[in-house]
Amino acid sequence: MILSEKCILCNSEVSDHQTYMNNKKRFVRTTRYQGIIDVLLDTKMFSSVHFDHDTELSNPYREIAYHLRSALQKESGKGRGKHCKWPDIVGIKGDICDIIIEEERHPNGLKIRKNLDIITQCNYLWTNGRTYNLNNPTLFILIDDTTEDPTSVKEKIGYFSKAIVCMKNDFPEMFERYYIRNEGTITMNKIDETTKAGGKSQMDEDAEDVLNFVGTKIPGEIVREARRLGCNDTRFIYKNNEYGPKGMPCASIGAKPTPFRNERNMEQSKVQLSDGYVVFRSPSSKD
Repeated sequence: MILSEKCILCNSEVSDHQTYMNNKKRFVRTTRYQGIIDVLLDTKMFSSVHFDHDTELSNPYREIAYHLRSALQKESGKGRGKHCKWPDIVGIKGDICDIIIEEERHPNGLKIRKNLDIITQCNYLWTNGRTYNLNNPTLFILIDDTTEDPTSVKEKIGYFSKAIVCMKNDFPEMFERYYIRNEGTITMNKIDETTKAGGKSQMDEDAEDVLNFVGTKIPGEIVREARRLGCNDTRFIYKNNEYGPKGMPCASIGAKPTPFRNERNMEQSKVQLSDGYVVFRSPSSKD
């Protein structure tokens, strides 16, 4: 008697076990990164996304994600000797690498700690023949199979603003919370409460110069001014008319950062700051 198995790709009966296993491996290669990459691409915040390892995804996938090997480095420059770690997925904005994602299918505590130590000491990314700066990026380590609850969030670790360890299935929620929103609403509420009480918030006192996602240096006083107006992500403060390779900025007041699709909405939503810097209010938000 020949036992049949359901094909994981088409759900039809497969009597040959080897065919079944080959189809299963192909399914794993197809889906390993697809859900993660889709989360990044759906935000429309990245100029490109690079992913590594064997995969059945088209290249480029959705015209933005490329099957390219990347290397994290402590020192800028070309050469395999400078490479410290090859991340699974990276998200790039103009000249800046802003997010690093490692997927661990067979994790253990020692391996996770080792990856954290190596990755967070790097501040350059080499990929596709060029070097990108890391500007306080976010690191996600995604756990694919474990019997323990792995969720942890570390702030300001090495050269990274955050390092999040979580289950792979929880990535969309954790990405929304710690990358998109970055708990900005909570922070802005605290600023409002302090202002109403007649005081100065710690955020105002501590605001420093930052690089926006196109690599423009934004002075600390401009950062404070934008935050008081409700900007929830300082990477989307711009020098007027300097909006990156696609020429369209993201709104960061009144909603999660969302790119504009037409110049009319963009100009109507522009909020002027000092010294020629601007920030944008979401058209759907109330003034």
